[in-house]
Amino acid sequence: MHDHEHAHQTPASEVLVWALALTLGFAAFEALAGWWSGSLALLSDAGHMVADSASLGLAALAAWLVRKPPSACHSYSLGRTEIVAALVNAIFILVIEDLGQRNRVLRDVAHMLEERFDIQHVTMQPKTAVRPLARMPFAERS
Repeated sequence: MHDHEHAHQTPASEVLVWALALTLGFAAFEALAGWWSGSLALLSDAGHMVADSASLGLAALAAWLVRKPPSACHSYSLGRTEIVAALVNAIFILVIEDLGQRNRVLRDVAHMLEERFDIQHVTMQPKTAVRPLARMPFAERS
C-alpha cells in the first residue's frame, strides 16, 4: 500500500496533447480573425502556429510510443522514438526555413526589378519634356 506521500507526474504525452489542442485552437481563432479582418499578418501567424502544432503532434506521438512496453516485434520497446521524432522535427524546420529563405530571395529580386522599372519610368518621364525643347531650334529654321 501507499503509506507515503509523493506527487504523480502527468505523462509528457498528455501535456503535449494539451499544448497541441491549445495551439491548434488559437490558430483556428487567429485564422478566422485574420480572414474576417483581411489581416495577412494574422493569417500568417496562424499558419506558423499550425506548423508549431505539427511539431507538437509529432512530439506527443513519440512520447506516447515511448511508454509502450516491449513486444515481440520491439524487444527494447520504442525508447528511441523521441530521438527520431526530434530528428524529423529538425529536418522539418530546416526545410521550412529553406523555403522561407527562397521566398525572401525571390521577393527581393522582384522588388529590385520593380525598383529598376521605377527608375526607368522616372528617367523616361522628363524625356518627354526634353524632346520638344531639343526640337525648338530646328523648328525655328523651318
